[in-house]
Order: sequence, then C-alpha cells, then structure tokens
Amino acid sequence: MKGLPDWKKLGFPTLRYLGKLLERAYDMRNNLISCNCFVAQPLAYFRPLLITIDRDFFNVECQSPDMLRGRLVQSFGDGDHIRELICNHTEGALCPQSCACVTEPRFSDIQFDKIVFVTTISCSNSPLHRLPHVLPESDVIEFHFTGKSVERVTAEHYLSHVTVFNFLFMPQFEKMAISNLTSLKQLSVPRPGQVGGILRELSRLHPCVFLQEGDFVMNCTCSLQWMFEWLTSMREGNGLQCHIYGLRLRPGNLHGSSDALWSTSSHGHVETKM
Repeated sequence: MKGLPDWKKLGFPTLRYLGKLLERAYDMRNNLISCNCFVAQPLAYFRPLLITIDRDFFNVECQSPDMLRGRLVQSFGDGDHIRELICNHTEGALCPQSCACVTEPRFSDIQFDKIVFVTTISCSNSPLHRLPHVLPESDVIEFHFTGKSVERVTAEHYLSHVTVFNFLFMPQFEKMAISNLTSLKQLSVPRPGQVGGILRELSRLHPCVFLQEGDFVMNCTCSLQWMFEWLTSMREGNGLQCHIYGLRLRPGNLHGSSDALWSTSSHGHVETKM
C-alpha cells in the first residue's frame, strides 16, 4: 500500500499488527537513542509512515553523540541528512593502525527504502605495506592514503566492495586482486606517481577509472605501446564518465607539453589519438 512501509521487514506478519501498534500509540520519546549508522535502515523503513501520519509521539530526539543531541531522528530522512548518522570505527579492532574508519549511510539509487553503507578508510602515514586483511563490514569501501601508501594490493575478500583507491604512487597488484575489483570506479595517484604509466595488468579496468580527478600524464616510452590496443577497444560504459579528462603523454620529462593519447570530447565522444 502506498505511503506505508513494508511491515514484514519491520517484524509485523500482517498490516493488522502494524495497525495495533499505531492504535495503541506507544510513546517512544523517552528512549535514549544513539544516532549512528544503525538507526539509518529502520528510519528508511519507517520514513513513508512518518510522512503519512503526523503524531507527536514520533518526535524522538537523539541523545548522543553530542553533536546531534536534540535533533529529531525523523529529520535525518530528509535529503542527504541521512549521511550525518555515521559510525566511527577508528578506535575499533577492525580499523587498521594509523587509519580513520568511518561508515556513512546513503539512500540507494535503486530502492528508495534501502540504505547503502559506505565506509571510508583514510590512512595517514600508516605503516601498512599491503592492504589489511580485515575491515569493518560495509556495502561500499573507499581507500584514501596520505603521507605513506601501500606498496601492494593483495587479493582480499572485500575487494569487490571497493569503489575508490587514492594512492601516493602506483602499487603492485596481485592478479586475483585485479579480477576482484569489480566495483572500482576511481584509482588516483598524484602527478609524480603517474609518470611511469599504467601497469599493463590493469588493462582489465576501464580507462575512466584513472580519470575521475584529472588528466593522467605519463612519460612517453616504448613500454606504453600496449595501451593503443587497449584504448581503441574501449568505449564509454560501466556507468563511468571521464568528464573532460584524458590520458596524456609527455616527451620523457615532466616539463614538456603533453599530447592527448585518449580523452573524452566536450560532446561526450571517446577520442583515441595514435
């Protein structure tokens, strides 16, 4: 029924049982609610009900954390406010050393009452040389490295959930790791880390993966000849857009002008220059 949540997901076998809950008007305002990511999915389920039926006993306030104290729980169902209901795992056993691990809920683009949990792993000067074996459980994982970066991307069980890798330099990739990166949308390294080019084993990825934050500028060497076949076989797809960025070649140094090897034109067409 339009305007009502899926009562079976809420634990009610029939609509009649949900009606009894509303009829008896249970006042939940005195509950000590910690407004974190665990509140997001129940809120998404109840959101249609809260919009349809206006009752003062639905005005439950957050008691913690301090920054959200006094906010109405139902207010997080509006727009992108759901992202404020974070879970901070930084001090937990599953978060790598010298890293911050924060989970942020977001509404699914496919199912309006479905929450997608996105965990950002931000590592500053971390002693990690390879990816950690364990992480907080999440639907989507984003890695951001500053100060130091991992040297090797290993075949970890969670790689199919990784959408973003921000490295300081291009690491080595295990073969199985590349095969498992089925959701990767962005792989970024700063300009000094780009000069050596893209590893040939990464040709399983779409070129747009490397172009989400700007041009990818490489020194022009014979070792990059394999890229011509790779690029000419690619088309825009996989839900990725390169915007106005492209793969560019410099004549052997960082100070010369660069020529476009592969780019997306202002009309959205892929252009390969050979």
